[in-house]
Amino acid sequence: MEPYYREKTNYGIMIKCANSSRRIIYRKTTKILALTLYGCVAMSNFNANALSISKVEVINVKDYGVVGDGITDDTDSIQHILNRAQGKIVFFPISKNHYLIKKPLLLKSSTSIKGESDTGSKIIQTTWGMPAFEIYNEDSCLIENLLIKYEGNRLNISGGYRGNNKSSYCAGVYLNGHNSAINNVNIEGFVCGVFLTNYNLDNTNSFQTLAKNNIVRDINVNKVDFGVLITGQIDLEIENIYGTCEQSQKLHPSHLVYVGGKTERAIIKNCYANNINSGAAFQFRMLNNSFIYNLNAESCSGIVSIIDCKNNTLQKIRSILDTSPNYSFYFQRGKLGSYNNTIDSLFIHKSATGSVHAISIDGQENVIKNVHIFLPKVFKSSVINRINGGKRNQVLNWRIDLDSNKEVGTMLKIRAGHHHVVKRIEASNFGLLIQVHPQSQNNEIDIMDIP
Repeated sequence: MEPYYREKTNYGIMIKCANSSRRIIYRKTTKILALTLYGCVAMSNFNANALSISKVEVINVKDYGVVGDGITDDTDSIQHILNRAQGKIVFFPISKNHYLIKKPLLLKSSTSIKGESDTGSKIIQTTWGMPAFEIYNEDSCLIENLLIKYEGNRLNISGGYRGNNKSSYCAGVYLNGHNSAINNVNIEGFVCGVFLTNYNLDNTNSFQTLAKNNIVRDINVNKVDFGVLITGQIDLEIENIYGTCEQSQKLHPSHLVYVGGKTERAIIKNCYANNINSGAAFQFRMLNNSFIYNLNAESCSGIVSIIDCKNNTLQKIRSILDTSPNYSFYFQRGKLGSYNNTIDSLFIHKSATGSVHAISIDGQENVIKNVHIFLPKVFKSSVINRINGGKRNQVLNWRIDLDSNKEVGTMLKIRAGHHHVVKRIEASNFGLLIQVHPQSQNNEIDIMDIP
């Protein structure tokens, strides 16, 4: 056997022969798949010790009739490869032009798609309403290091498909399965960058068990309605999502990350939204028992909307130059209510002027603490923050700075509910610090007016 060295990667061990350029990845069979692979040859007498490893074969699409000239329709050639690629990696090298497709590329379980780079390996879909990659009732797939783009007119889409609104199907990656990963991908032009769902067409109008252990990481989106759209997931990881959204569908405003259906035990962190003007940068609906950390929005119409969520922790939420005159952060009661959520470290810097609002709270036993709000000039009649109902909500350690030489507006209005706690609040230049409706009783309030 040729001398070799071993290099441990995040997802396996790469073996390189010392006297050749031949490389192979070995991976644990219990892991999802090997994410890093450059080539594959057989190597005899390799001792895997107790790792329980398997050899991963690489298929270079250029070796099997895929042209990648930006003119030839490569759909059928790529699909022919994918139909035989279970347990293998399908590799898209950088091409002089892009790989043109006109239908979805369908992945089977345990199939990996890997590009050479997220800017040079380009997949262009030219049929509106269709995804580029579709993983439907298949598991343990990988897509990484690609640029996935739709080119053409972005039109409104009506009707339903596979239990979801048909427009959701128009995604860079449509994923309905378990144990899969989308990593280091640029996506542009679709309705959804990545759509994660658990709908099973074979069981009409009902959701099956939640899709488990999917990962979406290092995604950059542009000109999409939703960066990542999520429904029916458990033990989900969303990390490092960047970009801007542009609304094409009349049904719903745009969000960088949108949880639209029951999702449990998710981790969502390090997301950065820019110039989203049709909706809050992030919206969470029916998200439970999850951890959200470091959400950022710049020049967006709001930062976070929470609807029917429970037992979540959100930390380090920041909105700069917030363009919305409406609420930047709000709880909405919905049908089920929001309760036992903790918001810690929230900063809102409004750029909108006039009749502006910052935070709206509803539900019960929610904690919103360590908040700093900076406001430009506002109308005398403006009510900046509201507690709209519920019970036992806590507002702790807030500072609200108003850029005005006159005392205008109301800092906080408690419209309904009872046993709310408002403590350690500092505010300046407001005409009225707090207004409590007579029907809201047994509240504990401590507010300081600062010069």
